[in-house]
Amino acid sequence: MAFGALALALAWLLIPRLPASMTTDYLLLSLGVVGAYIGWRMMGFQVGNDLLTAARRGLTTSATVLIWAVLLTSLRQMLRNSTRFVFDDATEALLSVIENFFVVFRLAMTPEILVLLLAGGIVGGCLAELAHRMWR
Repeated sequence: MAFGALALALAWLLIPRLPASMTTDYLLLSLGVVGAYIGWRMMGFQVGNDLLTAARRGLTTSATVLIWAVLLTSLRQMLRNSTRFVFDDATEALLSVIENFFVVFRLAMTPEILVLLLAGGIVGGCLAELAHRMWR
């Protein structure tokens, strides 16, 4: 659940930085669900070690949350544009996903978001490890 909260905070910080032309409908909800799923699947199966290892794996999980958040934002924008018949063919639509991915990724590389990902990854990894020890 910690990585779901991390993804919600990431979306909350990312939405004001996105261009006005990008869609943000349901972005908080969808990124929160994706963050929780990634945390469950990635971090959930890597517990059972010391806290330093948990913190490292939490950082890896938070980086994965960032990549998926940026990719989903780009895919949502491509789907929005494709329903408005902006693209002539599928290749142009796929290229727009790649272009939007780098645009959103560049916008996400701010100190606030990086600190959020670092702190959230460490805390989320340690919380997962402590939860594993408590309910083992």
